[in-house]
Amino acid sequence: MLHGQSNTQPVATFRGAVRQDAFYFTVNVNGTPVKDMILDTGAFELTFNGTVAKSLGLPNLGPLQIGGVGGAAQAYRSRCSVEIGNRTFHNVPCIVDPSFTDTGLFGLRFFIDNHLKLELNPATRTLQIFPAV
Repeated sequence: MLHGQSNTQPVATFRGAVRQDAFYFTVNVNGTPVKDMILDTGAFELTFNGTVAKSLGLPNLGPLQIGGVGGAAQAYRSRCSVEIGNRTFHNVPCIVDPSFTDTGLFGLRFFIDNHLKLELNPATRTLQIFPAV
């Protein structure tokens, strides 16, 4: 994660919470607020648990085996729309992991693919998103 002062105006500012060494925030996905998403720059894809995926109407676009710190799991590929500030990003790749117990992970790929940078301030519990210039 990047920190410091940016010379441009943020595309969006999210207020969140810091719990158990993680930043939790709410983001609109498919037009629905999804609470307690974890910012995880160590995770590549946007990931949702099965319950959240069902409530968002995420399609199953094919099986996928994923692995991480918690081991391997069966999941599936999907796509969604994500709202950041006044922009909606359509056709965003995501993963649905039915065995995942948290709401979801907001991984680094979204920011890379959309040429965005992050500034996280845990002291003020804010995440700012900027265009990467």
